[in-house]
Amino acid sequence: FRNPSGVALKLANLASLDPNYSGKGMASASRTDGLVWNRFFDNREELSKLAEAIRSGAVTGDPILSAPVDDEESVLEGRIVFRRHRGFERNQKIVRRKREQLKKGGERIACEVCGFDFEHIYGDRGIDYIEVHHLVPLSSIGESQTRVEDLAGLCANCHRMVHRSEPWLSPAELRFLIEERRRI
Repeated sequence: FRNPSGVALKLANLASLDPNYSGKGMASASRTDGLVWNRFFDNREELSKLAEAIRSGAVTGDPILSAPVDDEESVLEGRIVFRRHRGFERNQKIVRRKREQLKKGGERIACEVCGFDFEHIYGDRGIDYIEVHHLVPLSSIGESQTRVEDLAGLCANCHRMVHRSEPWLSPAELRFLIEERRRI
Protein backbone atom coordinates (compact mmCIF):
# COMPACT_ATOMS: atom_id res chain seq x y z
CA PHE A 1 0.00 0.00 0.00
CA ARG A 2 1.05 3.60 -0.52
CA ASN A 3 2.59 5.80 2.13
CA PRO A 4 0.74 9.03 3.06
CA SER A 5 2.72 11.14 0.57
CA GLY A 6 2.03 8.61 -2.20
CA VAL A 7 -1.69 8.71 -1.38
CA ALA A 8 -1.66 12.53 -1.55
CA LEU A 9 0.03 12.46 -4.97
CA LYS A 10 -2.39 9.83 -6.28
CA LEU A 11 -5.36 11.89 -5.07
CA ALA A 12 -3.92 14.95 -6.81
CA ASN A 13 -3.61 12.92 -10.03
CA LEU A 14 -7.23 11.81 -9.73
CA ALA A 15 -8.37 15.35 -8.89
CA SER A 16 -7.11 16.47 -12.31
CA LEU A 17 -9.67 14.08 -13.84
CA ASP A 18 -12.62 15.34 -11.79
CA PRO A 19 -14.74 17.78 -13.83
CA ASN A 20 -16.26 19.07 -10.57
CA TYR A 21 -12.89 19.93 -8.99
CA SER A 22 -12.23 23.68 -9.12
CA GLY A 23 -8.48 23.34 -8.49
CA LYS A 24 -5.83 22.20 -10.91
CA GLY A 25 -4.72 18.88 -9.44
CA MET A 26 -1.59 17.27 -10.86
CA ALA A 27 -1.59 16.91 -14.61
CA SER A 28 0.21 13.56 -14.49
CA ALA A 29 -2.73 11.16 -14.30
CA SER A 30 -1.90 7.88 -16.01
CA ARG A 31 -4.05 5.84 -18.36
CA THR A 32 -4.81 3.51 -15.45
CA ASP A 33 -5.81 6.50 -13.31
CA GLY A 34 -8.29 7.40 -16.05
CA LEU A 35 -9.66 3.86 -16.14
CA VAL A 36 -10.09 3.81 -12.36
CA TRP A 37 -11.71 7.26 -12.39
CA ASN A 38 -14.15 6.30 -15.13
CA ARG A 39 -15.00 3.04 -13.38
CA PHE A 40 -15.79 4.56 -9.98
CA PHE A 41 -16.69 8.25 -10.53
CA ASP A 42 -20.41 7.55 -10.72
CA ASN A 43 -20.38 4.39 -8.64
CA ARG A 44 -19.55 5.32 -5.06
CA GLU A 45 -21.21 2.17 -3.69
CA GLU A 46 -18.92 -0.16 -5.65
CA LEU A 47 -15.92 2.00 -4.72
CA SER A 48 -16.88 1.81 -1.06
CA LYS A 49 -17.23 -1.99 -1.22
CA LEU A 50 -13.86 -2.34 -2.93
CA ALA A 51 -12.16 -0.06 -0.40
CA GLU A 52 -13.63 -2.08 2.46
CA ALA A 53 -12.51 -5.35 0.82
CA ILE A 54 -8.98 -3.98 0.48
CA ARG A 55 -8.89 -2.84 4.12
CA SER A 56 -10.32 -6.14 5.33
CA GLY A 57 -7.97 -8.20 3.18
CA ALA A 58 -4.97 -6.26 4.46
CA VAL A 59 -5.92 -7.19 8.01
CA THR A 60 -7.14 -10.77 7.57
CA GLY A 61 -5.02 -11.94 4.63
CA ASP A 62 -8.19 -13.19 2.89
CA PRO A 63 -8.59 -12.70 -0.88
CA ILE A 64 -9.55 -9.13 -1.65
CA LEU A 65 -12.13 -9.86 -4.35
CA SER A 66 -14.20 -12.90 -5.17
CA ALA A 67 -14.73 -13.98 -8.75
CA PRO A 68 -17.75 -12.50 -10.54
CA VAL A 69 -20.59 -14.83 -11.52
CA ASP A 70 -20.54 -15.82 -15.19
CA ASP A 71 -23.52 -16.61 -17.35
CA GLU A 72 -23.56 -18.87 -20.41
CA GLU A 73 -23.05 -16.07 -22.93
CA SER A 74 -20.42 -13.85 -21.36
CA VAL A 75 -18.05 -13.36 -18.48
CA LEU A 76 -17.04 -10.20 -16.66
CA GLU A 77 -13.42 -9.24 -17.29
CA GLY A 78 -11.23 -6.18 -17.04
CA ARG A 79 -11.90 -5.26 -13.43
CA ILE A 80 -9.03 -3.71 -11.60
CA VAL A 81 -8.05 -6.13 -8.86
CA PHE A 82 -5.45 -5.90 -6.16
CA ARG A 83 -3.54 -9.01 -5.17
CA ARG A 84 -0.99 -9.86 -2.55
CA HIS A 85 1.50 -12.52 -3.43
CA ARG A 86 4.84 -13.95 -2.50
CA GLY A 87 7.50 -14.68 -5.05
CA PHE A 88 11.02 -15.97 -5.21
CA GLU A 89 13.77 -13.56 -6.10
CA ARG A 90 15.35 -14.10 -9.50
CA ASN A 91 18.74 -12.70 -10.48
CA GLN A 92 18.88 -11.47 -14.07
CA LYS A 93 22.69 -11.80 -14.19
CA ILE A 94 22.48 -15.58 -14.30
CA VAL A 95 19.71 -15.39 -16.92
CA ARG A 96 21.97 -13.24 -19.15
CA ARG A 97 24.83 -15.68 -18.61
CA LYS A 98 22.60 -18.59 -19.64
CA ARG A 99 21.58 -16.78 -22.83
CA GLU A 100 25.23 -16.02 -23.58
CA GLN A 101 26.10 -19.69 -23.06
CA LEU A 102 23.29 -20.78 -25.39
CA LYS A 103 24.56 -18.58 -28.24
CA LYS A 104 28.27 -19.40 -27.93
CA GLY A 105 29.90 -20.21 -31.22
CA GLY A 106 27.62 -17.88 -33.17
CA GLU A 107 24.62 -20.17 -32.84
CA ARG A 108 21.17 -18.63 -32.48
CA ILE A 109 19.27 -19.29 -29.29
CA ALA A 110 16.65 -22.04 -29.57
CA CYS A 111 14.47 -23.97 -27.13
CA GLU A 112 16.43 -26.82 -25.55
CA VAL A 113 13.32 -29.02 -25.70
CA CYS A 114 11.62 -28.48 -29.08
CA GLY A 115 14.19 -26.39 -30.96
CA PHE A 116 11.91 -23.38 -31.49
CA ASP A 117 14.02 -20.43 -32.69
CA PHE A 118 12.46 -17.05 -31.91
CA GLU A 119 14.75 -15.16 -34.27
CA HIS A 120 13.94 -17.46 -37.18
CA ILE A 121 10.18 -17.01 -36.68
CA TYR A 122 10.00 -13.38 -35.48
CA GLY A 123 13.07 -11.81 -37.09
CA ASP A 124 14.82 -9.00 -35.20
CA ARG A 125 12.14 -9.00 -32.50
CA GLY A 126 13.13 -12.57 -31.56
CA ILE A 127 16.91 -12.08 -31.46
CA ASP A 128 18.39 -13.63 -28.29
CA TYR A 129 14.95 -14.29 -26.77
CA ILE A 130 14.34 -17.39 -24.70
CA GLU A 131 12.69 -18.04 -21.34
CA VAL A 132 15.04 -19.35 -18.67
CA HIS A 133 13.81 -22.22 -16.52
CA HIS A 134 15.24 -23.39 -13.18
CA LEU A 135 15.82 -27.15 -13.37
CA VAL A 136 15.29 -27.38 -9.62
CA PRO A 137 12.41 -25.10 -8.55
CA LEU A 138 13.44 -22.29 -6.21
CA SER A 139 10.27 -23.01 -4.26
CA SER A 140 11.72 -26.38 -3.26
CA ILE A 141 15.26 -25.27 -2.41
CA GLY A 142 14.77 -21.72 -1.18
CA GLU A 143 17.68 -19.30 -1.11
CA SER A 144 20.60 -20.90 -2.89
CA GLN A 145 23.44 -20.32 -5.32
CA THR A 146 22.36 -20.80 -8.95
CA ARG A 147 24.83 -21.80 -11.67
CA VAL A 148 24.28 -21.57 -15.41
CA GLU A 149 24.10 -25.38 -15.47
CA ASP A 150 21.04 -25.18 -13.18
CA LEU A 151 19.05 -23.46 -15.93
CA ALA A 152 17.50 -24.40 -19.27
CA GLY A 153 16.48 -22.18 -22.18
CA LEU A 154 12.88 -22.97 -23.11
CA CYS A 155 10.30 -21.49 -25.46
CA ALA A 156 7.16 -20.19 -23.76
CA ASN A 157 5.11 -23.26 -24.71
CA CYS A 158 7.62 -25.77 -23.39
CA HIS A 159 8.10 -23.68 -20.24
CA ARG A 160 4.36 -23.75 -19.56
CA MET A 161 4.17 -27.50 -20.26
CA VAL A 162 7.01 -28.20 -17.82
CA HIS A 163 5.08 -26.31 -15.11
CA ARG A 164 1.59 -27.46 -16.12
CA SER A 165 1.11 -30.01 -13.35
CA GLU A 166 3.08 -31.56 -10.55
CA PRO A 167 5.33 -33.35 -10.48
CA TRP A 168 6.98 -30.98 -12.96
CA LEU A 169 8.65 -32.53 -15.95
CA SER A 170 12.33 -32.05 -16.62
CA PRO A 171 13.22 -30.65 -20.05
CA ALA A 172 14.53 -34.12 -20.99
CA GLU A 173 11.21 -35.73 -19.99
CA LEU A 174 9.26 -33.16 -22.02
CA ARG A 175 11.58 -33.69 -25.01
CA PHE A 176 10.94 -37.46 -24.75
CA LEU A 177 7.18 -36.81 -24.64
CA ILE A 178 7.37 -34.65 -27.78
CA GLU A 179 9.44 -37.27 -29.60
CA GLU A 180 6.96 -39.98 -28.61
CA ARG A 181 4.02 -37.88 -29.91
CA ARG A 182 5.82 -37.22 -33.21
CA ARG A 183 6.05 -40.97 -33.81
CA ILE A 184 2.26 -41.36 -33.60
